[in-house]
Amino acid sequence: EYTETVNVTVYGQNNDVTNSYLPSRVSVTVDVSQITDGAGEYTLTPEINVSMNGVEGRGTTPSRVRVLVDEVTTASVPVRVDATGTPADGYRAGTPEPTSTKEITVQGPTSELEEVEYAYGTVDVSGRNSTFTSECSITLYNDAGESITGTHVTSQTDTVTVRVPIYPIESVPLTVNLTDGNTLTSEQVDVSISPPNVTLIGDQNTLAGITEISLG
Repeated sequence: EYTETVNVTVYGQNNDVTNSYLPSRVSVTVDVSQITDGAGEYTLTPEINVSMNGVEGRGTTPSRVRVLVDEVTTASVPVRVDATGTPADGYRAGTPEPTSTKEITVQGPTSELEEVEYAYGTVDVSGRNSTFTSECSITLYNDAGESITGTHVTSQTDTVTVRVPIYPIESVPLTVNLTDGNTLTSEQVDVSISPPNVTLIGDQNTLAGITEISLG
């Protein structure tokens, strides 16, 4: 947790220890398999592994490293999805709705899991002219709207299935119904409505049956 790298001292013939391939054949590990006392900080000795004949690892600097062990827990967080891009001309995108799951389970150390607020993803609607379903990649975010990276928190899935409604836009005229009065008939009255039309967005089959909107 605190020491990401160590310096390794190696011993061997000059041609071997100066070989350009040597760094790629030296690795350092810390064995945590014997930790059974629960959460806390542990100081462990690194183990040097050298896969080149004639070269030995003699030690690391620092010689000991600290490892933080935390309890692993799970939690559920909501999934949020937004649409990006512009649909085909004459269409508008509705709110994307996750269909496979509206919550995902995340797992990790208790201290880091508390930072996860929600999972977020975007789906591209560019050029679309009908409702569609798509796979959407998601990323974990904190309550400040910042993506959470480089932690030990993992989610049960990296993608969710999303249904994105695409609505046609229709311009429909406005009308009024005139009734004869005591002194005037409907034929003697001119009506001006501003604006003369309104824009409707909705199901295409429903819009097809709306030819006008009466104001009464």
